[in-house]
Amino acid sequence: MKIGYAIFMDHVHTPDLPCPHSVQLFNWIIDGKLKVHIGGTYPLANAARAHADMESGETTGKLLLIP
Repeated sequence: MKIGYAIFMDHVHTPDLPCPHSVQLFNWIIDGKLKVHIGGTYPLANAARAHADMESGETTGKLLLIP
C-alpha cells in the first residue's frame, strides 16, 4: 500500500495556468452559483484560537482571519 499526496508544483507548471480556473471559480461565487460557507471569523491576533477551534473538529466551513 502506498500513501501519497499532491504537490501544487507537480500539477501546475507555470503561474498562468490556474488563472482562468480561478477567474471561473470567483465568477461562480459572485454569480451565486457556488456558496462558500464561512464557519467563523477571528481577529488576526486570535489566530491561535482559530487554530484550536479548527483542530477541535467542531467547526465547519472556512475560518477567516481578519487583519
